[in-house]
Amino acid sequence: MKIALIQMNPTVGALKENTEKILSFIQEAQKNGADLVVFPELSITGYPPQDLIFEPNFVTKNRTFCEKIARETQTLDIVSLVGFIDNPTKDTYYNAIAVICQGKIVDTIYKTLLPTYDVFDEKRYFQSNPSIHPVICNIKGKSVSLGIEICEDLWDEAYSIKVTQELVRQGADIIINCSASPYSYKKVETRKKQILKKIQTYHIPFCYVNCCGGQDELIFDGNSFMVDSHGQWLAHNGSFDETLSYVELDDTFSAQDTLGEPMFHPDEELFKALKTGVRDYFRKTGFTDALLGLSGGIDSSLVAVIASEALGSDHVWGIIMPSQFSSDHSVKDAIALAKNLGIHYDMYSIQKIYEIVLETLKKPFEGTPFGLAEENIQARSRGILLMALANKFHRLVLTTGNKTELALGYSTLYGDMAGSLAVISDLNKEDVYRLSYFVNQQAGYDRIPENILTKIPSAELREGQTDPFDYAIVSPLVEALLNQEKSLEDLVEEGYDRELVCHIKKLIFQAEYKRRQTPPGLRVTEKAFGMGRKMPIVNKYMDDD
Repeated sequence: MKIALIQMNPTVGALKENTEKILSFIQEAQKNGADLVVFPELSITGYPPQDLIFEPNFVTKNRTFCEKIARETQTLDIVSLVGFIDNPTKDTYYNAIAVICQGKIVDTIYKTLLPTYDVFDEKRYFQSNPSIHPVICNIKGKSVSLGIEICEDLWDEAYSIKVTQELVRQGADIIINCSASPYSYKKVETRKKQILKKIQTYHIPFCYVNCCGGQDELIFDGNSFMVDSHGQWLAHNGSFDETLSYVELDDTFSAQDTLGEPMFHPDEELFKALKTGVRDYFRKTGFTDALLGLSGGIDSSLVAVIASEALGSDHVWGIIMPSQFSSDHSVKDAIALAKNLGIHYDMYSIQKIYEIVLETLKKPFEGTPFGLAEENIQARSRGILLMALANKFHRLVLTTGNKTELALGYSTLYGDMAGSLAVISDLNKEDVYRLSYFVNQQAGYDRIPENILTKIPSAELREGQTDPFDYAIVSPLVEALLNQEKSLEDLVEEGYDRELVCHIKKLIFQAEYKRRQTPPGLRVTEKAFGMGRKMPIVNKYMDDD
């Protein structure tokens, strides 16, 4: 039996285009002698379809396209596993895999375990599988029992139902998991361990097929693979890109050709993820060119690198917008970076805009000291220029704030927060530095100028200003509060100052109203701001109450 693993990059809602892509892959797999072709979860609709499911005719059309795949492959001697939404009765929806053979959907497998944590909300949409069973297929004259499961069915530790165990108990010859599993930092290693643990327990070959590409905030890394019953690697589709791989199995479900176990560099995968997220956000929304403010700081520099890699240097425009408080080195550093990357850059002073706004507000501001309002006028002046240029030339603005800043509210609404995509909003300040050094290491030279990496961070909104945080302390503290969900007492025991912890937590809660107004941010950790974090804007709870 020859299996084709299709690592596909669907677009949510593009039913026709996704179906055409599926048919093209099936035809290619058939030409290369495949007997079984496996697609990711919800490959017809894209993942996650969210409330599109409730749009008139969406589910009906997705089923029609599934039937089209069956009809147009009826002359092919191949079994296809295709993800779609089944709707057997009114208002009952299942996350499903269609088993297609000789022009018919011969069986339909439903997802059993429906996640509701983090970015997942599947019980809002789907019913759970009422009947776990393998699918018997005739492949090359031999009866093969396929144990088909869908994504979360693999991750059963917190569930009473053990899907893999039940499929093996019922005689499955091979486990096939069709997934749409989003990327997060080091997630691929966690997946590998989970699947190898299943193999050690059940001694059965395992085929894992994941989708790839970006979809709004989510990034899918692919990393589809197959291992035999001894844990030997038979195929690996690589990271983030749409690919097709093959595995040939004998009658004992063993393969003569094996691979070495692939190794993954976490920061290389992280950079690829961010690049993929930017690339697909632009491609799938129909834009080609990005615009961002270049401050000469590390955050905007890293975003510029990612954008130039994702879109091509000729499609990135860096805008340098000095004011009276901008240092000469910031302007020089921004220009040096732009030249290193080969991106377009222009310089427009915001000084006149700033002075006109101050003059307009002279009467209401009279008798008050220079403060936050005046500082933020500068950031908002920059936002006006960026948005005007983007509107005029059909570009999207990339924001450059990091996760630590967003957590603490150290950003300006309608200023540096204005834009279409927050590229590094899920990287804390330490991550930004680490990934920037990685960029230079990979390039073999200071692609991001050394001075940008070593100077003290500053928003440069007033004379002599520097960022008001010791990031070496605050950045890991924010991570401990958000990602690790540690309590006040836990953190004090670890050595953090009680007042500092309370202050930082208060800032995080107070900044919720700002984060609700930010552009979507690329999710690269399991605790990102955005669709996976649901906190009230009005929130008076404190851990020390």
